[in-house]
Amino acid sequence: MFVWKRGGKQYRRGLGSVKARSLARARELAAELRAALADGRHPDEVLGRLAQGGAPIPTMAE
Repeated sequence: MFVWKRGGKQYRRGLGSVKARSLARARELAAELRAALADGRHPDEVLGRLAQGGAPIPTMAE
């Protein structure tokens, strides 16, 4: 879970399940999100980029 505040409002985003993402990768992703915040960007920009370029989401049949 990645938590940050902007404009007095608290936001939360999950970083993925432990089955899908290792702890080391979750920590790397959190560092990328902190860097995005430091650059004035919204973390959803980073998460959206990862979602678009990531592997397809498996269906229930898979």
